[in-house]
Amino acid sequence: MARKSRTAPKTIASEEKKRLAVRLRQAGKSYREIEDATGISKSQCHRLVDAALKDLRKEIAGDAETLLALELARLDELQAAIYARGLQGDPVAIDKILKIMDRRAKLLNLDKQVNRVEISGVSMPEFNPADEWTDEDEKALDAEFKVIEGESTK
Repeated sequence: MARKSRTAPKTIASEEKKRLAVRLRQAGKSYREIEDATGISKSQCHRLVDAALKDLRKEIAGDAETLLALELARLDELQAAIYARGLQGDPVAIDKILKIMDRRAKLLNLDKQVNRVEISGVSMPEFNPADEWTDEDEKALDAEFKVIEGESTK
């Protein structure tokens, strides 16, 4: 089966209509108004806009992943530059290393990723990384640790 040329006048006109449909939707036009302006059916306009949004989400997600990787690499470089001094006990270097580690943990959302684990027969609570850490969460975790350490009976 022959493949359509991407540079054929008909293909270019079709792509321009697609872009116009997306721009009109961005401008707040209804799908019926887009259909009237472009000659593309309402359902096709809807599919085109949905496809454009999916592509945009993928692009944004890819950009975010790239930025995260770049920031993590920068933190690695900074930490590597002062790590030996930290191991030798330099308090300034230790402080900077801990700040770098804290920043890395925040970027990776490590502080919130507490999964349910069984420790000494006690089930620890699971926290959703998307949730904000509250005082109640802190109290619940403290209570669980007290049970584990035998300071309280639950």
